Amino acid sequence: MRLLLDECMPIRLMLDFEQALGAPVDHVVRLGWSGCTDTSLIDRMTRCGHTSLITTDRSMLHQQPRQRLRVSILILSSRSNRTEDLRPLVMATVRVARLARPGALILVGP
Repeated sequence: MRLLLDECMPIRLMLDFEQALGAPVDHVVRLGWSGCTDTSLIDRMTRCGHTSLITTDRSMLHQQPRQRLRVSILILSSRSNRTEDLRPLVMATVRVARLARPGALILVGP
């Protein structure tokens, strides 16, 4: 399993996800993929072996055709995309990512 944090996610959360997962986690900004369209990002993810995209972008729920997705998309639901609001969702997100199948669009949070 290889997780990728979207550019709307705080880079500071990489360490939290790595500790929860017990493996390295990538970030769109660190890979130099900022500004990619969602389709381009998902294509790059697939080519590089990522299995799940973690984002706060709720528009993904309606924009991505599930049957074409070769990754899962986990959408975190919180008051904001600030580190302190997202941190409580890290463990639940990792648990969901372990079970998610390609094409899954899953909302994580309250």
